[in-house]
Amino acid sequence: MIFNRTVQLIDEYTFPGALAGDDGIIDCEFPEVQLLGSSIQTGPTVTYQWTGPNIIGNADQEVITVGGQGEYILTAIESDTGCESVDTAFVVDNSAFPQAAAEDGFLDCTYQALELTASSTSG
Repeated sequence: MIFNRTVQLIDEYTFPGALAGDDGIIDCEFPEVQLLGSSIQTGPTVTYQWTGPNIIGNADQEVITVGGQGEYILTAIESDTGCESVDTAFVVDNSAFPQAAAEDGFLDCTYQALELTASSTSG
């Protein structure tokens, strides 16, 4: 005797589909940037957790503010199923000022101008 059975598997788990948003740029004029996270699946059962080097404020929000260069990872969690998905945004620091020094002076994001005094002697 031969028995044939057909089994249909139904995936009841829904992955939230984390979306970390666009990459960001910081510089001297704008030392902080917002990362606009979201997920494909929305609603009260989706929670968020960001990780990265310089998160300002709560890391458990969709939208966060960051103040440093690096890789920022958003994890979206569907609390009913425990399913998780991740996405990454990168922040680049374009605050490249030349490192110049003079007597009692320097240049950086705070001090963007420096008065230099020169003199010469002739013999």
